[in-house]
Amino acid sequence: MNFYFLNRMYSTLFALFVFFTTSAYAEQIIKLPEVSYSGTLRFEGTYTNTDIAGGATTKTSDLKASKAEIVFNAKMSDQVSGFATITWGGNDSSPVELDETAIIISPINWPLTFSLGKQNVPFGVYHGNFMSTELTTMLGETQEHSINATYTAGIAKISAGIYNGDIHKTGQGDHIDAIAAKLDLNFSDNFSTGVSVISNIAESNTLQGSDGVNNSSIQDTVAGISANILYKFDQLTFTAEYVGALDEFAAGELAFDSGNRYQPQTASFEAGYNLSPKSVIAARFETGDDGGNVIPENTYGIYYSMPLLEYLLFESEYVKSKYENNDEKDIIKLRLELEF
Repeated sequence: MNFYFLNRMYSTLFALFVFFTTSAYAEQIIKLPEVSYSGTLRFEGTYTNTDIAGGATTKTSDLKASKAEIVFNAKMSDQVSGFATITWGGNDSSPVELDETAIIISPINWPLTFSLGKQNVPFGVYHGNFMSTELTTMLGETQEHSINATYTAGIAKISAGIYNGDIHKTGQGDHIDAIAAKLDLNFSDNFSTGVSVISNIAESNTLQGSDGVNNSSIQDTVAGISANILYKFDQLTFTAEYVGALDEFAAGELAFDSGNRYQPQTASFEAGYNLSPKSVIAARFETGDDGGNVIPENTYGIYYSMPLLEYLLFESEYVKSKYENNDEKDIIKLRLELEF
């Protein structure tokens, strides 16, 4: 008999026994985190007709993979969780980036939640079915490295965030000096409203970029305000939102102000009808003021979506925009979106 072989066999069986029994015991005393993921893939075709005021008309069309996104979620306990969103935005020259990430802390028996990370600050709501960005989102959405806190009591939810943005008042220095706060009132599943404020609307994703504030400092910070309402009746949903600056920027501070003192303001109105759980037809009308050639003066459009196959959604829209300089733009977009 080959005693060496038997010895190795018994040793292997014993090692497997120890591994599985200790692993089962470890799972009982150590709760492993719940990890999940989801993703989105988009492919779209676009036709654009641009009428330059007093000039030529240009027509373009394109096909492109417009987005690839994956979201990782980790739940360590009822008190601690986190997520990370990795996105490629459809531009061949753009790298894959960490679009959003946060650690979420929810103390036991407290109606209070803390979120720390790269995320949107609590300003605005930005409802909508359309693929194109709402004017209110264009003006107000603000993503920063922030600490957000949310307190819930009955129908009210109060949120506040602090952060150090990129746009500061001249001579103020690089400090944590910006805040945003929001009050949401959810009267029922069919009716909600809210209002929010931000200490420096120049920090928004649009205004802090090359299309907005020319420099990293401004003469005076300009606060912003947002108000919204949502109402549902049967299969119909109506949303309205206003986002605007509370004062004027100094002449020349905005890349699109043509040397004038501008106070950008936007309003968006949308009605959507659910034909089925994943099929929607919607119409939208928007207005803007002091938006130059970046934020249109008015926009209207129609949208339709329907499921094609499991996990696969078809979307289409037509949007017409007119700008302060009388330029006009018509965009037709078709999209396939895969969610998993």
